[in-house]
Amino acid sequence: IYVEVGDGTVTTNNIPAYGFYDYSWSKSIYLQSELINEMEINTVSYNVGNTPSNYILENQSIYMKNTTEVIESTTYIDPTTDDTYELVFSGDITFNGGGWHDIDLDDVFEYNGTDNLEIIVINNDGEYTSSQPNFLATSVTPERAAYKFADNTFPAAEGTLSVLIPNMRFHFITENEPSMATLTAPENNS
Repeated sequence: IYVEVGDGTVTTNNIPAYGFYDYSWSKSIYLQSELINEMEINTVSYNVGNTPSNYILENQSIYMKNTTEVIESTTYIDPTTDDTYELVFSGDITFNGGGWHDIDLDDVFEYNGTDNLEIIVINNDGEYTSSQPNFLATSVTPERAAYKFADNTFPAAEGTLSVLIPNMRFHFITENEPSMATLTAPENNS
């Protein structure tokens, strides 16, 4: 089961991670009005707009937090030193072909259903490769994303605001769902 946010057809290289550069970071805000319900997020999906061939982004980290804030600043926030962020994924991500690509989280994130959701993606690949994926995104006003990319060293510096947020699916675990129906009568073949 998932909630899909965004149906835009514009593409962006910058968010969530810009593979043509050695390093990058991005942060995006998804509103409570888009997510609606409390949920235990166990997988996220990005919609790739081109057709990369077994493109591997190594050493990626995804952080999430419930927040009442919106992005008003492009200041880099180090999620490893800010305990309001929860590391939900760490590892390599492979993009092969276009369409939706699932990323199974290492830890379930408890979205509270009342706040906005902030996602920070840290790209510590350390090397660039061409033919990187681009991501289908939706234009929003005011800006709800920021990013920065660089070669040679991680850009822990001011970024750039963006009106584009990646289209995403937030997969979640259902709670208190009814159990499977059991046929009690009539008996089979009767």
